[in-house]
Amino acid sequence: MCRELKAFLKARQSEEMLEHRRVNPAKARLALGNKRGIISVTVTVKDGDFDYATRKIIHIVHEIFLIFLVDGPYFEYMVEHLGLDEDRY
Repeated sequence: MCRELKAFLKARQSEEMLEHRRVNPAKARLALGNKRGIISVTVTVKDGDFDYATRKIIHIVHEIFLIFLVDGPYFEYMVEHLGLDEDRY
């Protein structure tokens, strides 16, 4: 999952992503950390625009839950770790 999430984040910084959904690499940088199996997503502000970076990290986390996890093979993960009610799906 970590490798796929890293690719997902990289795609969100690509010129191919629509501008309103993209994280502009000149303004902020997304990174994925993995410390002893605990995953973290960070944003580094490059130009001092903390409002932009805060909005973008919130949007990215939202997309992780609504796109990455739902579209990928992570149903069991969502049940086990996020409390998804498997009977509702």
